[in-house]
Amino acid sequence: MLPVLEGTAGAVVMGIVLLDVFLTVLYARIGTGLLAERAAHLAWRVLRRVAEAAGPQRGIVLSFCGPTILVLYVLLWAGGLTLGAGLIICPSSDDLGHSAVFRSGGSGSSGVRG
Repeated sequence: MLPVLEGTAGAVVMGIVLLDVFLTVLYARIGTGLLAERAAHLAWRVLRRVAEAAGPQRGIVLSFCGPTILVLYVLLWAGGLTLGAGLIICPSSDDLGHSAVFRSGGSGSSGVRG
């Protein structure tokens, strides 16, 4: 039962991330993203406070906000897709670290015997 739930959770995570990518990139309207919009607002708030503390270099600090948010988007989406794929591919913790080569007695598709 647990592997089915983990696989389903992985599919849901991947679906949410892909929907967020679609809404953020392809359906570019203000306020339509699920995850990316919240992450961008958080990054903007943090960088704005850092810029206020920077004093006269405020503009320089704020000029890095856009690129920082883009990198944050990519990391957020890549992490979410990786998490979802991991939950789908390896749904039970009993199989962690054990590949099919070791379970079959050491002979994989390469013909090398272990």
